[in-house]
Amino acid sequence: MPPEAPIAKTSIIRVRYVGRSVGRSVGLSVGRSVGRSVGLSVGQPLAGLLRACDQSPLGGQMMGELILVRHGQANSGATTEEDYDRLSPLGHQQAAWLGAWFADCEPPFDAVHSGTMRRHRETAAGIGLSDVQEDTRLNELDYFALARDVEITHGIPLPASQQDFADHIPQTLRAWHDQEIQGSEAFAAFEARVGLVLAEAAIPGRRVVCVTSGGVIAMALRIALGLDPQRLAQILLPIYNSSVHRFRVVEGGTFLTAFNAIPHLAQPDRVEMRTWV
Repeated sequence: MPPEAPIAKTSIIRVRYVGRSVGRSVGLSVGRSVGRSVGLSVGQPLAGLLRACDQSPLGGQMMGELILVRHGQANSGATTEEDYDRLSPLGHQQAAWLGAWFADCEPPFDAVHSGTMRRHRETAAGIGLSDVQEDTRLNELDYFALARDVEITHGIPLPASQQDFADHIPQTLRAWHDQEIQGSEAFAAFEARVGLVLAEAAIPGRRVVCVTSGGVIAMALRIALGLDPQRLAQILLPIYNSSVHRFRVVEGGTFLTAFNAIPHLAQPDRVEMRTWV
């Protein structure tokens, strides 16, 4: 059996309820209930905990770490993927703050990967990451194409508010998973490319960071935790811009250790700088 990923005694687990459709049923399965042992830390006050994922041997094995970073806030008022794909002024600031936190609190990374979208490149540059290896498999799903298809096939209009968006995502992802819509890419194809690129990046004994998008991060969690489409939507909705998500990598598998951490936005004067869209 693979070694267990321990839950730190000081871990803080936070669940944010978003929208009517998920307000009563946010379910993050943790531990043996999902068939593996997972240490889950959720929320922003994790600056100390995030340093715990070191390279110490566990049961004779050398541990690695896979870190996923969501891009900073993009052009949230856009109606097309092309218009959305650039950081807002706040998104640039979020990336810079995360870069300062990394510089103060993180040892060097062994490898740096990024999607090829403009918002990924701008976030990686804002953080100050160098020697970035770009990979299209880290690119976001095309939600605008999915929203177009679900409107045509199911009569569900484009969301006009954050509350509408909270209701729209579960309906859209369910239809996508059930092959009722396809958008620009089939659900199975998106899942396969995310699984493959993360499997290649998850190397015991190495610390690897990937700058990507919320849909890719949510899919990584689906793969790691066995989430169904409803819980996939629930985990996608609250992912912060510029948030940090960590997996402990050992020979026996890859285990979630931190979700949605924003230590660089922990200060009281940055509360209003925390964004999802």
